[in-house]
Amino acid sequence: MSTFEINGSFRNCFLIIFLVVIVMQCSGPEHTKQSNNISRILDPIDSDWLEKFYRDLFLDGPMIYTLLGSKPMSCHEIIDANEEEWIRAHEMFFDAVPESKKEKIRKEFLEEIQNYTLHEHWIKWKCIRSRFPNQEFLFREILSESPHLYFVCVVNTKLVIKMLLQHYDLFRKELGFDFDPLSAALEFEKEDSIFWKKLFANHFLQGILYGFGLENAYFFSQENQRKGEKSIESVFKRRSLPVNDGIIEIPRFASYQVEEGEDLVIARYQKERTEIQKKIIENNWVELISALLLDKRAS
Repeated sequence: MSTFEINGSFRNCFLIIFLVVIVMQCSGPEHTKQSNNISRILDPIDSDWLEKFYRDLFLDGPMIYTLLGSKPMSCHEIIDANEEEWIRAHEMFFDAVPESKKEKIRKEFLEEIQNYTLHEHWIKWKCIRSRFPNQEFLFREILSESPHLYFVCVVNTKLVIKMLLQHYDLFRKELGFDFDPLSAALEFEKEDSIFWKKLFANHFLQGILYGFGLENAYFFSQENQRKGEKSIESVFKRRSLPVNDGIIEIPRFASYQVEEGEDLVIARYQKERTEIQKKIIENNWVELISALLLDKRAS
């Protein structure tokens, strides 16, 4: 699993340590029809946890840009551990905390654990996945070296197909075989897909499908391949990403200053953030996400 996709939150401050220690547009008649479909398909009890699940998975990270923006693929880490395993994984962290702050930090940490329901809700979501048979958005689990950590990835099928067509020769060269972009995109949920197995072993191609731009994806992959050698940053400095100042933040990634001026990828995500936040504020955003994931032909 590439480290190119970076999520940011209070929890992820602990996630870094966890990894080190353990691993060492809806309106009009169409919208009304979709809303009625959702009401018929979702049980009332679903609303008790769906809002938190959607917030944790889609808003606390880059996935919302795959649903409502131009980002073809996004991934989000999920931790599957009990309280004892969380604490054991963070012993080194607690040992480094000054004595005067330990009680406060431990209390905040325990509250974070108790409020963490993403794994539990993801399991629920998989159980009702058949209610959302829309192939426009496909999901896949990616295991890590740690038994307590895995990733859930989502693709916007149309955007993936478009990107594969745009960079077909590059993908064919990197993967080593010909492929059909439509078939490849629709194989995303198949665990035995050779296309996706090879892609998730390639930092460069992942970066392109994560929507971070050809140059950023290339230089990041080169940094990973050339560890110990002369740094890419000695030639192309990394840009600082904008500070989060809203409901959602722009996707986090390595941006390289190949030329003067702003990174057009960053500029695009800043524009999309404004548009997406407006949709979230002005709509029932839980229903909006459900409408996107729901097959529009459902009756």
